[in-house]
Amino acid sequence: VSNGSLFMEGGTIQNNQTSYPGGGIYVYNGHFVLKDGTICNNTSSSDHGGGIYISGSTTFEMQGGLIKGNKGFYSGGLALTGSVPVKITGGTITENKTICDVGAGGGILAWCQVEMTGVTITKNTASHGGGVYIAKNKKWAAGLEISDSSITGNYAKEEDGYGDGGGVYVDYSAILTLNNGASIANNTADCWGGGIRNLGSVIINGGKIANNTSASGGGIHNDKTITMTAGEISGNKSTTGSGGGIYNGLNIVMSGGSITGNTANSKGGGIYQGNYFQVSGETVQITGNTVNGGKTSNVFLNRASGGTCYYVEIASSGLSGNSKMGVSIGEGKELNITQAINDADYSKYFTSDDSNYE
Repeated sequence: VSNGSLFMEGGTIQNNQTSYPGGGIYVYNGHFVLKDGTICNNTSSSDHGGGIYISGSTTFEMQGGLIKGNKGFYSGGLALTGSVPVKITGGTITENKTICDVGAGGGILAWCQVEMTGVTITKNTASHGGGVYIAKNKKWAAGLEISDSSITGNYAKEEDGYGDGGGVYVDYSAILTLNNGASIANNTADCWGGGIRNLGSVIINGGKIANNTSASGGGIHNDKTITMTAGEISGNKSTTGSGGGIYNGLNIVMSGGSITGNTANSKGGGIYQGNYFQVSGETVQITGNTVNGGKTSNVFLNRASGGTCYYVEIASSGLSGNSKMGVSIGEGKELNITQAINDADYSKYFTSDDSNYE
């Protein structure tokens, strides 16, 4: 469809193949509403969007329907490469996959702003972003905002040394926002970030990141910025490395929410803290996390290159209410907790996970 309109309210588009984008449907500078129906088992053997490819100034709405079993060389089920923000308010995207060894977005590839409510994305496979891959276009921003939707059971398969972001891969300058009812659960990555691999910005206002698995950073493998005000990170596992809940390589700012019941093989069942971590608020809970063998390990403070430990910074608003977190540190190093402005005593909000320290 070029410069035209397509309204799909039923029926099936299946078993088509092309070497061009859009194995099932291609829309350029048009208007497409997917209300119901099935797009299945289509293939783009050399390009993006095995099921659907959206480009140019196309307006696209997905209100329902099924996108299933499609294969694309670079991206699987649905490729959103246009400039216009997209709303997805229903439907299921499942069992799609990429063909090449650096494929991105088994379920969805998004180079634009996407708002998602009432959607299920499950059992998709790619090297980067088994469920969803978000990446900024050179000319416009990209982001995904999720409410009352699930990204579950997706797989980031190791190909050519990569396999990251089982649920979602957030590329540079892209933004992922989780609101109430968002669930990123039971996803797997062979390498980094069973739930989320973050190179951009992750904002957690609610929802849960639960029961995801990867070698490192079972819930989130973070290499840029996480802002957490509410929500839950629980039951995630790092099988061979550190950071069961979060592996933090750069910035975390946390003012609410819980990180509980996660486990790592090495260090930091809750958080492996390898850079900047700021906390404040009444409801911060980082408890009940473990490392291999069941030893308590909530926040592990790694050593910086100079030999001193990274620390937990307490923001000027301070800690209060029910906030509580356990900490442990590199062997033989002093624990350092600082306040941004005031000099109040916040020790009651911290517990030691190491019997050598109080």
